[in-house]
Amino acid sequence: MENVRKKYRVLSLFIMVVLACSIILIFTYHMMRIMELYLLQGEQSIREEKEFFIKNGVDSLITDMEDAKQMEYELHEGLCAETAVHLSRHYMQTPEHFLELAIDYFSIPENQVRYDVIIEDTNSGQVLYHNGDIKTRGSLSQYEWTSYLKNTLSTYHHRTYGEIEVYWGTDASYLAEKQKIRVMRMIETSLYPKDRILWVGEVKNFEGGPDFAVLLYDSLHPYSADRLLSTADLDADGRAYFQKQLEVIKEKGQGFLNLSINEMKRNQVDELLTYFRFYPEYNLVVTMGTEIMDRDDFDRILTEKRIPIIKTMAVQIVFALLTIMAVAIFAQILIEKWYYNKAGKKLTEQVNQDPLTKIFNRRGAMSCLEATYIRYREIDENAAIVMLDVDHFKKINDAYGHEFGDQVLVRTTDAIQKHIRSTDMLARWGGEEFLLICPGLKPEYVEYFAKKILDAVGMNEYHAGEDDFHVTVSLGISFYEPDDTEYSAALKRADLAMYRAKENGRNQAAFGIDSDILYYNN
Repeated sequence: MENVRKKYRVLSLFIMVVLACSIILIFTYHMMRIMELYLLQGEQSIREEKEFFIKNGVDSLITDMEDAKQMEYELHEGLCAETAVHLSRHYMQTPEHFLELAIDYFSIPENQVRYDVIIEDTNSGQVLYHNGDIKTRGSLSQYEWTSYLKNTLSTYHHRTYGEIEVYWGTDASYLAEKQKIRVMRMIETSLYPKDRILWVGEVKNFEGGPDFAVLLYDSLHPYSADRLLSTADLDADGRAYFQKQLEVIKEKGQGFLNLSINEMKRNQVDELLTYFRFYPEYNLVVTMGTEIMDRDDFDRILTEKRIPIIKTMAVQIVFALLTIMAVAIFAQILIEKWYYNKAGKKLTEQVNQDPLTKIFNRRGAMSCLEATYIRYREIDENAAIVMLDVDHFKKINDAYGHEFGDQVLVRTTDAIQKHIRSTDMLARWGGEEFLLICPGLKPEYVEYFAKKILDAVGMNEYHAGEDDFHVTVSLGISFYEPDDTEYSAALKRADLAMYRAKENGRNQAAFGIDSDILYYNN
């Protein structure tokens, strides 16, 4: 056994060392490959990173534009609601002068611009006041009239004040203009990283040509707003940037393009990577650009960082080697411990298991009895001790043979196990006798429990030749008592109760309390 253990340890250690070395070789190989790919594809990686950041910047800006639009809408919706409060106050204070006060309120210059209003007489339908571009009701029904106003106005309110109907709301074109102003103000006041440039242009003619768009905002030259753009304009490298941009917008709505610009301060041409996205709400093209790293600068940076990278790789490899070796040794210890625990557990199961029925044998049952008796003494947790004996088992063996008798024992065991709890322990005590230990089973449930076991066993039908019959068992039940000095006292009471059950006719349970025997006929 000791030689096997030594061979096992050597083999396990050898496997761990081989595994560790393999992992180190794989790690080293992939690190070198990563270094090569980094050197070969570094420029592309940087471009992809820059694409991500400028695209994210444009997308975030457009999200902010949507938020600004919503804020402007909510502002005008709030003003309409505030108007309802003013009108209600006027009506409550002086209902006889409400019409004059309402007309005066809507005649205020800012309200004349902000609202489209119609005031009607409820009874006659006569228009008492009309301001704005919306048409009057005419012959439309109330439903048709309301639907028209809701579809025409961006914000719509309707109130009835006595005999006067007031309809008002914000004109869609007016709100759109206000929203555009807020959006542009948000763009102009936003902050961007120093390495990024933002342009916002409005497309006037999707067919291109001169003056096809107007530049509304340029973060590089803030004072060049309202500059007209042409698809014939060329960048510093002679490329028709706007022409290509317009083609991509009409096809996809967004895209990436390179743009060369003259940098006056440094007297050189800068190559920019740009991302643009069309915002159809106002025919805006939002473009963000960032400088592309020059190839010579990229090679210089890689050369400067190559030695630190190699040093870092060497440190990582050594650290990985030590870590893997430590893990290998620790894993070997755990595997060995697991192996011996499993082997010990299997050996214990074999020692405590009945080879025929695969349940606990007498040795395992005695260990369980001792454990439950200790728990009874220490924490007052009682257990039901049940002795079972197969009725007329000798006759079965004599009539049908021991092999058939073994089948009876196995099927009886299976029937009992299906009707007991997971915490209960069933053991073969010897021959056709079984011991069932039920921790925590209360005396008031004993009768129900016993009948369940008797019924479960009795339902098994056996066929031997031309004979069909059922097999029954007799049960004796007891509990630990305060005067017990060891578990054998309860075991003897259960054994005595079982014999009383047999004497009383079998296929029944007897519950022994002190010297009294109670019978439960099945």
